[in-house]
Amino acid sequence: MDALGITHIGLTIVAYIMYLFVFLKFLSKTYPYRLLNLANALYITGFALGMVWAVQDWGFALSFDPKIVISALVPIPFVVEGLMKRKDLLLVGLGCALIMLNYFLPLLLGTVHTH
Repeated sequence: MDALGITHIGLTIVAYIMYLFVFLKFLSKTYPYRLLNLANALYITGFALGMVWAVQDWGFALSFDPKIVISALVPIPFVVEGLMKRKDLLLVGLGCALIMLNYFLPLLLGTVHTH
């Protein structure tokens, strides 16, 4: 694994942890929008670097691999919440559910993204 791959994985894992922390804060009626926006920026940067890395290794940036599809969907609820500031626990919860699905689905399906 090269530096690009390590950076891609590191940024997305840090963003996942931040997203889960934001969800916990939402449960306690605290709304850390700065942290949410930082997590969004880290995740989207990590995802973009993953696309560059995929082109280098596989020759294409996106495919219909379930992990890639769900990875593209993960930031949507968080970005919507960050922009609209609705204080919507359900929206942030949906994002966290996508993170969990994104982690466990490759284990069940044996995709190219197995751990």
